[in-house]
Amino acid sequence: AGGVRKGDRFGVYLEKSAEAVVALYGAMKAGAAYVPLDANAPPARIAYIAADCGLSTLVTGSEVASRWVELHKHGAPLRHLVVPDVVEAGVLGDAVPSGVEVTTAADLAEAPADGPVARTIGRDLAYILYTSGSTGRPKGVMLSHDNALGFVSWAARTFGMRPDDRVSQFAPFIFDLSTFDLFASALAGASLHLVRPQSQLFPRVVRTWLADEAITIVYAVPSLLTSLIERTDIGPGDLPALRTVLFAGEVFPPKHLSRLMHALPHATFANLYGPTETNVCTGFVVPEPPDPEGPPVSIGSAIDGDEGIVV
Repeated sequence: AGGVRKGDRFGVYLEKSAEAVVALYGAMKAGAAYVPLDANAPPARIAYIAADCGLSTLVTGSEVASRWVELHKHGAPLRHLVVPDVVEAGVLGDAVPSGVEVTTAADLAEAPADGPVARTIGRDLAYILYTSGSTGRPKGVMLSHDNALGFVSWAARTFGMRPDDRVSQFAPFIFDLSTFDLFASALAGASLHLVRPQSQLFPRVVRTWLADEAITIVYAVPSLLTSLIERTDIGPGDLPALRTVLFAGEVFPPKHLSRLMHALPHATFANLYGPTETNVCTGFVVPEPPDPEGPPVSIGSAIDGDEGIVV
């Protein structure tokens, strides 16, 4: 209703939340590609990204309202803000840049219950993830629906994901690890459990949360998993519901991986690898705890549908 059309880029400028997940799906149902934005990044960086890929519409929230005018001043081509946590636009006052339309909760409450029929095809853009780039400037990496579906279909099948699985969601939406959490869970009908970024700073909080939520599948960077083994007393018998631990994004030091696998002997561990441009393209199920003094574990072989070439 706000003018978002097939092929448009659609910004999601929210803290991690259920509303943010809904916004990602809303963008794709409108035929657009979602562009997740870090709510804690400097406004100049967000404005650069918005100008670079032509973001005219943002789903955003009152928690970042103080930055909207600054984004506009830095060159973000904003025309429309969707703010689902504010009832009436009047309460936003001077936070709304001049000439920018606002859709609020009151407007959304009057919207039709039936959503648009998505008319995208496999090679259409699904999302754009911005990395730091080798020049220091953010670089937008464009991923198609086929790309994401190829990976999540393989992952859901390979790791036997089920509707009764409870999947943790650690990665910010701006990182490609989030695509497994969001879409493999949906494909399997599993439930998704969001972890607030602040909680991840405290390994004991993470361990308690994993137990309380009866999480069955974790996908995280090795540094987060290492903190569990180094800064908690986790050991055999703990986290009985956890059956699969997936890691990616950096090398998992063998000494830490070995300790964690000994601490959680009932879980399957797998190393997933792939740059942002390809999503995950290789995988390796770790058969046993590695030699603590040995080399890092393999990145494995190409996943279904991918071809690996050594050059």
